[in-house]
Amino acid sequence: MYTTFPFNLLANLCPSAAQWGHPEVCTALAAAGANLEYHDGDGATALILAAQNTANKGDEPDTLASVNALLKAGANVNTATHDGFTALLVRRLP
Repeated sequence: MYTTFPFNLLANLCPSAAQWGHPEVCTALAAAGANLEYHDGDGATALILAAQNTANKGDEPDTLASVNALLKAGANVNTATHDGFTALLVRRLP
């Protein structure tokens, strides 16, 4: 039985929590050592996914809070997807 989560599980949970607007989970995962720069197959990090979801759903407060939580935890705003999109760029897309 695990007393702590395996590192890869933490990294996999953070993008999902961010994307669906759970800032408290993002904060807890970052504090537990989750890699905030972990990226999916497209190169999207938790911050990029949260920003993208905010752009698609019209400024939902929890998603914006996830973005803020990730930024406070030290997520890199300059990290880009494989196509060159950063969190700011995906947020600005129509």
